[in-house]
Amino acid sequence: MSDEKGAHDGSAPVPGVEIFDDLAPVPVAPVPVPTVTPRAEDPSTPEPAHPVVRAFAFLLDGAATFVLTVVAVFASLNASYGFAFVLILLVPAVSAVVATVLTALFGFTPAKALLGLRVVDAETGGRPGWRSILRSLLIVAPLLLDLALAWTVGATFSSDLGLAVFVLLPPVVWAAMLAVLATRRRDRYRGVQDLAARSVVVSVR
Repeated sequence: MSDEKGAHDGSAPVPGVEIFDDLAPVPVAPVPVPTVTPRAEDPSTPEPAHPVVRAFAFLLDGAATFVLTVVAVFASLNASYGFAFVLILLVPAVSAVVATVLTALFGFTPAKALLGLRVVDAETGGRPGWRSILRSLLIVAPLLLDLALAWTVGATFSSDLGLAVFVLLPPVVWAAMLAVLATRRRDRYRGVQDLAARSVVVSVR
């Protein structure tokens, strides 16, 4: 009776169980835990350009176009009045085309390159490509609207109110676009033009 009790309470080895003592433990591979790096903390992801810097780049490009236009007009003073008027329209148009081509191929305009800004595809980070045409059209849309108004109701611009509308329309629209852009911080400050072209402006410095 005592032997049977000792066999069951662990005081004596149970025959046949000792073969399990030499078995090696089965290795268990650790389960990898994926690490998600937030976009803002990923050093490989450029930071979105601040709206103030973007506005400054826009003003620099606009100022350069204005200076070129003035120089072209003064250089053509000896020509006819009509030729000078054509230059007032032609120089900004050429400037817009050049800016569009540069943005499509390299992702920057002269002012953006100077300030270390790039326009890239919002998903891949590559060049925006020819979607930059739509982007540029939206940027120059206030000027196109101005020209359309001047062409259709040009007589009204002879008044002070009409002249004020003609002069103030583009900067007011651009300021509104900048205000909308500045409120979209969670969407990397993407404005209407960026959403249409599926692009984002980043700082590479």
